[in-house]
Amino acid sequence: MAISFWFMWKKGYRTLIKNKSKTIPILFLMIFSITFGSIMFNYQDIRDSIVDDALDETNFADGFIYTEPINRSIIIPIIEGFSNKVFEEYEARMLLSVTYEINHEEHEGVLVGVDTSKKEHINALVEADRDELDDYENTLNWHFASPNDIEEGDKITIIVGSKEKEEKIENIGFNPEFSFCPLYDDMPYPSTTAFPVFYVDLLYLTRNFINSSYNTPIINSIVYKLKDDVDNEDAEDEIKENLSKYLNKIITQYDHPYVAMMREDRENDQRTLMIMSIMIILGSVITLTIVVHKLVEKDLKNVSVFQGLGANKAEIIGSYIIFNFLLVVISLISGTILNFIFGLSINQKFANLSGVPFTITPYININNILFFSLILFSTSLIATLFIVIKTFKMDIQETLKYETQFLKKTNFIEKIALKFNKRLNPFTKYNLRRIFGRKLYLILLFFSLGFSASMIFMAFSVQDSFQYSIDVKLNEVEKWDGFAKTWQYENESTLEDDFDSLSEVDEFEFGIADSVLLKNFSTREYDIFLLLMAFEEKSKLHLLKAENGAKIEKNTEVLVSKDLILRYNLAVGDTIKIKRITSNDSHNVEIIGFVNDMTSNTIYVSMNMAQKVMEESNKINAIYFKAKDKINDAIEQVQDFSKIKRVISKKSLKGEYESTLELLMSFMIVMGSFFVGFGIVMTATIINSIFEYRLEDYGKMKAFGLLDSEIRKSVLKEIIFYFLITIFIGAILGALITSYMLTFTIIASGLYYHAYPISYLYFNAICFIVITTITLLQLRKIRKMNVAELLKMKTFG
Repeated sequence: MAISFWFMWKKGYRTLIKNKSKTIPILFLMIFSITFGSIMFNYQDIRDSIVDDALDETNFADGFIYTEPINRSIIIPIIEGFSNKVFEEYEARMLLSVTYEINHEEHEGVLVGVDTSKKEHINALVEADRDELDDYENTLNWHFASPNDIEEGDKITIIVGSKEKEEKIENIGFNPEFSFCPLYDDMPYPSTTAFPVFYVDLLYLTRNFINSSYNTPIINSIVYKLKDDVDNEDAEDEIKENLSKYLNKIITQYDHPYVAMMREDRENDQRTLMIMSIMIILGSVITLTIVVHKLVEKDLKNVSVFQGLGANKAEIIGSYIIFNFLLVVISLISGTILNFIFGLSINQKFANLSGVPFTITPYININNILFFSLILFSTSLIATLFIVIKTFKMDIQETLKYETQFLKKTNFIEKIALKFNKRLNPFTKYNLRRIFGRKLYLILLFFSLGFSASMIFMAFSVQDSFQYSIDVKLNEVEKWDGFAKTWQYENESTLEDDFDSLSEVDEFEFGIADSVLLKNFSTREYDIFLLLMAFEEKSKLHLLKAENGAKIEKNTEVLVSKDLILRYNLAVGDTIKIKRITSNDSHNVEIIGFVNDMTSNTIYVSMNMAQKVMEESNKINAIYFKAKDKINDAIEQVQDFSKIKRVISKKSLKGEYESTLELLMSFMIVMGSFFVGFGIVMTATIINSIFEYRLEDYGKMKAFGLLDSEIRKSVLKEIIFYFLITIFIGAILGALITSYMLTFTIIASGLYYHAYPISYLYFNAICFIVITTITLLQLRKIRKMNVAELLKMKTFG
């Protein structure tokens, strides 16, 4: 059997070119899906690439040791005694919480003392060109300087208690160590709020802000790089064994807030991205199936004609394979170009949000692009071949009748309409059978329209859920105005007398906030840091509410934050072991419930149990209070109290929560824009396909004498029906998908599904604008259609 490749190419090519009004929306859908679907697949790799770049360029430490402030001459000999076993290199520093005055504004920050005689450092400070600074004296961190328009040469005043020192900012350098680190080190969440970090000489810091008579520096931090053949567990064992007398805690690079924030819960992130990707694929597949099916169905008469003229089945099938191949090649090339363009801007946006001054190398994973292209090509080809092969079972007369055979049957909507109106006119019957005659097509159409609208709805509801969750946390859970932390554990009765004497404090409650260790279930070592929280029984200033309604009634009962349940596969009823960092005594406790209020990595225990674990009988280290009048006056009065280390207002806490979600929100803004765009493209494609499908019908109606106004009335009724279906299914489906994403993936701790009324307005408005725009464009085409145009359409398609 001879096969004409010329015919196959010509027919496939002309099917693409001669149906521009139908193929262009298909191309838009395929290009959009390939471009943004692959970008979303790339997101995790982009984030890892940014982290790797930042860590490599700054010689980021493998671990951080935090100790009590101690003379360097005492601790360095101890470190030298074991460093050769585990460290490639190490560096001692002093970190001091201070207040800075810059441009007449005060900022809480950190003063870092480093050995400025060294030419190369661990946690190096680098410039935007990735070169390390030559001089570390009087250097301000880029993460704070850049957004606040601070430049070299500006003045900075360092304030520690009554001591003040004005210096000139000599350099500005980048290091990610203090990016996403909470300034309030007792808070159980990272912070994206940039705070000032100023680097000075180690001895300068000691003499000016600790003790002017010291000739050797005071340190409280050691950063280290491990030998190639040493792992973190061995290093930690050596550190704990030799520095136990001075040790506060050890943090590995993996657990550092910057690294954890950027890479935390990769498995759950991938689950979230997989849900989104499945949505894209599913929506694209269903929409593409509908649109391609209708395009080819309209082309059936040409297939029948070519069969009658002698074209064999292989040639006809081959022509449609070429048609689909051309579709996917155009989409693949366009999608790759757009992937590069949009991927570059998204890469840089994430880099800026991550506090990285570097220009990030564009990242394109061709496998992701090919994956989406293959899925869309397969879908388009299957939908095409299904309808083409079906025509081979019919003769030419049957083929020409195929498209209208469903008009013979009364459908369920028509039966309902007949109950209210016994005599439906033929035009009404025709429209009802056209819309509701094909049940499978109608179901797919409803799902596709609803799915496209759900993408738009999600763009608003996810962001609403973030803000709503913050409001719930701070308005319903936290009832206090200020939170104070003492320097050390203090006697309850003594503190109660002290706080009773504070005129600006209305009421107060005691609590405990400290760090404990949880036994790692894989290593069986106590190396998981948790924030231990305890409140007074029946606390009024902090509402501790478990999701299952459980309440702590025994000392051995605990609640945990939801992220621990998901991250470590814990369950209510499990028994876990916790202990104080510096103690060898462990305690068995039973999980009776979990808390979902935006705290993370937290275990809640009774006050008695907290004091037992921390080995501090009848002592506390945290106070929650409400102000009588002005909160600032109350905070100032509490802060002036000699036993208080730090005071945090709920207002500043809100800022911390909102800034913590900034990176996530920015990611969701990118994804939200994509959702809106994808929903618009899908909705426009489907509505356009419906019109293209009905265009010949409307031409026939005009040829039979129907007026434009009558046709327009019919069109508007049909479109209003589709609009109502779109917003109804879209809102329900969008709410279900958003709720699932927030509930079963760790996007962030403590998120609840919520959509504000204004979001429904935006959602409806976007759907209305898209559908109305397509409708007006198609009505214009119908208005210009005449009998000659109809004959041309029937002849050439």
